[in-house]
Amino acid sequence: MNVLSAFQNDLFLSEEEKQTGFWVQDNLHIAHALSPLYASFQLPAMTYGTKEGFETLKLPIAQFVVKLADGKMYQQNIPFPGDVNDRLKEHQEAVKPLLP
Repeated sequence: MNVLSAFQNDLFLSEEEKQTGFWVQDNLHIAHALSPLYASFQLPAMTYGTKEGFETLKLPIAQFVVKLADGKMYQQNIPFPGDVNDRLKEHQEAVKPLLP
């Protein structure tokens, strides 16, 4: 039996996650196969970066979670847990100074 570390569990898409979540192979952002070394830097940056960025801009989505399976990047979108209409108003106010 091969036991994965917490970091590996965060990086690689498990069979259970494939069955319980909606994951899409993300050919838009990174279409080519990723080496485990590159993925170990890029995927956590995307997962945690989108969480921070989406909160800063008050987007009506909480974050993207990206993981590796068979060398390809898969993405799951985590919905915003609150009221989407209220969040859209917050988003408009947050981006108003940036996009007049």
